[in-house]
Amino acid sequence: MKGNLVSDILQGNKLHPLIFAEQIINGVPIIWDLDGKQRCTNAYLFSKNGYKVSKNIRRWMIKYQTIEKDENGRDVLDESGFPIAVNAEFDIRGKKFSDLPEELRDRFLDYSFNYDQYLNCSEEDIGYHIERYNDGKPMTSSQKSITKLGTEYAELAKSISNMSFFKDMGGYKVSEFNNGTINRVVVESIMAANYLDKWNKLDDMCKYIKENSDTAIFDDFEDMIERLEKVVTDDVSDMFDSKDSFLWFGLFARFVKIETEDKRFIEFMAEFTKSLHSKTVNGVSFDIILEESKSTKDKGIVTKKMNHLERLMKEYLDRKKKGDKRKPDDIELVIADMLGIDKDVIHENMDWYTDMLEGEYGLKGKCIKDGSRLLDKNNDVSLLGMVAYAENAGKDLDGWLTEYARQNTTYYADQKKNFLRMKKSFEQYCTDCA
Repeated sequence: MKGNLVSDILQGNKLHPLIFAEQIINGVPIIWDLDGKQRCTNAYLFSKNGYKVSKNIRRWMIKYQTIEKDENGRDVLDESGFPIAVNAEFDIRGKKFSDLPEELRDRFLDYSFNYDQYLNCSEEDIGYHIERYNDGKPMTSSQKSITKLGTEYAELAKSISNMSFFKDMGGYKVSEFNNGTINRVVVESIMAANYLDKWNKLDDMCKYIKENSDTAIFDDFEDMIERLEKVVTDDVSDMFDSKDSFLWFGLFARFVKIETEDKRFIEFMAEFTKSLHSKTVNGVSFDIILEESKSTKDKGIVTKKMNHLERLMKEYLDRKKKGDKRKPDDIELVIADMLGIDKDVIHENMDWYTDMLEGEYGLKGKCIKDGSRLLDKNNDVSLLGMVAYAENAGKDLDGWLTEYARQNTTYYADQKKNFLRMKKSFEQYCTDCA
């Protein structure tokens, strides 16, 4: 399709006009591109050598006029001293913009798109025209539904879906960023977090948000994502996918009302994947709910899942508060277990290990950049374990940790698992440097 667009432009063929709409917001004219974005961006990308023309285009031999050249490459002149023009053809298949003859490059850059524009449109007009101009295209249901949010909330939803959390941390597919799926995830998550009792089909949820929400709801949701970005670990990251994200975001919204340490939520998610998914509450487990569910998005099923997860989470957090609090020396026991040595050895050297890690000239300051999640207090156990391991082996951590921190910015909540991961990396580094 991109190659055929280039071919049509080079032939001077007429294309469907670009469609714009003007909306005045707080006295400022905003121009919406209703139809023609791909034509504009693909033409621009080709002019910047962004891609080669496909070999499967409809018409690849492009006719043009050029100046006849002699064997030395100089212009051939007629009796009156004027250059002689000749007809030529050029095969554009497999060519980038820079590969075209100068005449075709100039022709491409001189091409003018026709356009139509609607002036002084209301918010309803914008949504109406967007849907109208996409009726004949394979617009996904998610893309159509988002138009019913209204322009302000649609822009907020799209802004959130572009956050690094969705691109770097979740289990989302690349295609889901182009077909409106991530926007759907945002809408579903806002509903699950704030209006679960009004859960409905996507179209109806978009209409409900437009009529009943406010920008503060979107701001709060964005803040929740930023908080999760700081604590999500590799072992739970993929649980945030296009199918179940709304459950975890909705559950986190309930979590923040009862807890202040966000790491506890990630610990719960990790435990859920290990054992809590099969734990029964009033004779029902999450696994049983899944088996009995014919549809994953019906209000009754969504409500049942959310309520079950919330009960599991509260039980888990209560148990942690009552019986799972660590004693001050527990960290030494964990490190001793990691290294397989006597706890007394760790206890005698603990102040030294801590100073090497966190002191004025410690490894954290020297080797790990500010902002890295490796600096989280939750990750100290495995880092201290590495310090103890290196000290007992008589090896230096500086070079390895600098390289490791450059390549890794997350860690496993299970600190023994994280220690073993780092230990393996360190041993490989020592082998490579030997």
